[in-house]
Amino acid sequence: KIERLFAWLHNFRRLVVRHQVLRSSFPATGGRAWQAIQPAPAAVLAVVDLRALGAGGAAAAQRLAREEAARPFRLARGPLLRARLLRLADDGENRHLLLLTLHHMVSDAWSSDLLRRELAAAIGDPVSPGPRCASRCHTCRSGGVSSWTGRC
Repeated sequence: KIERLFAWLHNFRRLVVRHQVLRSSFPATGGRAWQAIQPAPAAVLAVVDLRALGAGGAAAAQRLAREEAARPFRLARGPLLRARLLRLADDGENRHLLLLTLHHMVSDAWSSDLLRRELAAAIGDPVSPGPRCASRCHTCRSGGVSSWTGRC
């Protein structure tokens, strides 16, 4: 089962690599903000193991979710996408909870839906070696959410 988790983490990183806007920050020079695309980090998803807490893992997950939602973003430094995978149980189901926090500068309704579908595809078949796309491949090269296209 751990191989499946590592494969899913790998696919999540590929998703962040593919969509440059998820690696954007907005530093300011001379009072004017500009978009900077950061290199892809080696790890984009922190894994927090709550299995040892047993039944208390659910309460800890709720607390972590509240803390994550309240944590401010640093627009100039990024990241504007934060992700944590909480390992809740190894009861044969290998239950996890994904905390995904995006700043509105890098996400709108359309792109959030695309991200959700691509994540669902990665979870559904995490060991596939090819790029994981829920529909046609959507790649953001120009960095702007509004300029995402359906061309590969």
